[in-house]
Amino acid sequence: MNKLPKGVQEFDQLFFPDSRGDLRCIYEIENSIKIEGFSCKMSKSLANVARGIHWQNQKKPQTKAITVLKGSIIDFLIDLDQNSKDFGKLFTFDLNAEASKTIYIPSNYGHGFYAKEETTFFYCCFGRYSEKDEITINLPNLVRRNTKINPSNWNLSSKDLNAKDFDILFKKYE
Repeated sequence: MNKLPKGVQEFDQLFFPDSRGDLRCIYEIENSIKIEGFSCKMSKSLANVARGIHWQNQKKPQTKAITVLKGSIIDFLIDLDQNSKDFGKLFTFDLNAEASKTIYIPSNYGHGFYAKEETTFFYCCFGRYSEKDEITINLPNLVRRNTKINPSNWNLSSKDLNAKDFDILFKKYE
């Protein structure tokens, strides 16, 4: 798996156990931020489920902080900053509950994942969701072209399965 791309950050979660249980700080920033919309979401995926790649264009950008609460995933990021030397590059890395890591994803990255086992995934989105500004890129085709991972047994939604290829969506930028 690749190292984290530029701008993507990994955080160790703060963990405060006591005899009654524990508290985990998944993600915290010290700086004030101005955002238009904020949401926290949790999704459960069965083994072999893949989701994404989803990205909100820069008309309504979103940054995300993600963590796996149960299970493990292969996480996929694609750099969609047309001015970046890594534009169009797919990054992959493992994320699992035992590692207690949180990944911060800047708004210039499309994101998707593959659940290696039943997985509960928690994420915060900084910026309002806008369906009309969301772009879905065909994840299995990206994976086939850029990795040795075989996506043939993946379970995808019809939206993700029928998503357009990166080359078609971003052809105008070549």
